[in-house]
Amino acid sequence: MNKVKLLLVIERGEDSKLSGRVNYNNNLIVDFADTTKELESKIKFLLHDFVGLEQDQIKFEHQYDV
Repeated sequence: MNKVKLLLVIERGEDSKLSGRVNYNNNLIVDFADTTKELESKIKFLLHDFVGLEQDQIKFEHQYDV
């Protein structure tokens, strides 16, 4: 099974929550979490739910927007 490498852009809000976004096939997937690990998990779930990617196929490259 081939891995899909995606750019996960992470920002920290004023409330210290992390927001993350991924663009996959012109679909913008966005969510919020307290930790990077939780954010990755939530984004993987959304990618599976919306576009059918299996969670073990996804590998993130982090980019921090500060």
